[in-house]
Amino acid sequence: MQISQRIDQNSAEANLPMRSRMQSQGLSKSALSRATGLDERTIQRSLDGETIPQAHNALVIADALNCKSSDLWPDAYVERAAATEGTVPALVYASRAQIPVGVWRDLFADATAAIDICVYGGTFLFDVIAGFNRLITDAVGRGVHIRFVAGDPGSNAVHQRGVEESIGTSLSGRCALTLDRLAAVADMDGVEIRVHGTPLYASIFRIDDTIIANHHIFGSPASDNPAMLLRREDDAELWDKYEASFEKVWARARPARYSSKGEY
Repeated sequence: MQISQRIDQNSAEANLPMRSRMQSQGLSKSALSRATGLDERTIQRSLDGETIPQAHNALVIADALNCKSSDLWPDAYVERAAATEGTVPALVYASRAQIPVGVWRDLFADATAAIDICVYGGTFLFDVIAGFNRLITDAVGRGVHIRFVAGDPGSNAVHQRGVEESIGTSLSGRCALTLDRLAAVADMDGVEIRVHGTPLYASIFRIDDTIIANHHIFGSPASDNPAMLLRREDDAELWDKYEASFEKVWARARPARYSSKGEY
């Protein structure tokens, strides 16, 4: 069977394991599309390394290619040992900075229902994820409800965290910068922005049925601290605990009120 010419292109970003398996099995892009039920554009984006599929799509592609998701996307779908009593098969990164940008981008790009973000500063969302506000805008266009709660720049909790991390007022400035960057989407229907002053033990990023929890180690900046990617199907009870934590912070937060004086 003829393989699409684009599959043979050399690219530093190409998913070479996926291309190799398609070629060894004589599967063209259109044939893999028929076998998986996914459209050809989705297949091509995966081949080009433009996207990391959501767990279900990754699984159906891997099944069609007689392999595991971890064989095709080792950074996003690490092969995990079977869970034993009291353990959870979650994916843990040694630091938030080690989460591939594609994981963040694809989670936000594929959201269908809800995006909840609870942070202090969160400036990395704009610095690392190209076009973050555009991803938010596109998600709203799909009917996704967005809730973003950032640290209140003037709160005692933010001040204390700055002291603990030995960065003084820099954290307060990051909180303010994030709120400034969100101003472009603040008035959109489906977007809610609040500020909070609670002691934050973990930053929480909930996208549909996936949560990334970035835990905070005393005295260490968030980017250097471990982050766990947990899907609801991995452990619903633990997933619910993180969701409940977000809801508690959200309930105590106040709406961000933008003014010409830069006050929130």
